[in-house]
Amino acid sequence: MLLGSAAALAALPAQAQELDRATPLIEAPREFDPTPIRIGAGTLGLGLDVRGEYIDNLYALPDNEIDDFRLTLVPRATFVIDQQRVRPAARAHANVRRHANNSTENSVAALVGLDGAWRLTQADTLSLSAVANRAVEERGDPESLRSPAVSPRRYNLLTGEVGYRRQAGRTLLLARGTVNRTDALRRSDRERDFHQWSAQGRFGVRVS
Repeated sequence: MLLGSAAALAALPAQAQELDRATPLIEAPREFDPTPIRIGAGTLGLGLDVRGEYIDNLYALPDNEIDDFRLTLVPRATFVIDQQRVRPAARAHANVRRHANNSTENSVAALVGLDGAWRLTQADTLSLSAVANRAVEERGDPESLRSPAVSPRRYNLLTGEVGYRRQAGRTLLLARGTVNRTDALRRSDRERDFHQWSAQGRFGVRVS
């Protein structure tokens, strides 16, 4: 049993759509999971998701709906070095969308991230993360552009995070600080640019 309290401070509206993944509808058995590739002290993971969709109202219009077929490709790669006290990692993936009839909706989104965890002592761990993301808005979002003549909005999203964890005996202390930067690429959308800062903390005691 864990008793604890949490506090958080966040500001400003939610970010643009994050990079999605073409999750398969039928999950393969675990024995068919990709085999990691060992390279020196690190492990390389590679994957590719493919999804085909039919969308009967691509622009979420109240009438005169426009339908289309969409193909989504999501290649991805991770590289992790897992040592006794240090665990650096890198990850990257892209989201390539191609439409059969509406080429203005074709897009390429991408994400690159660097993460690291350092065990300072047996009880203390420090973590750092930096992520750069090129995101493309979803037409079905209530605030998205609806005109078929204009391509969807694109954003550059930058995120940095630092975290601290201390677990000693029956107590657990967690702290995390995050800063986000959202940049709209289209000049007419610059009023959507913003920064967001957040801080979170949690303290827990195991009583049984």
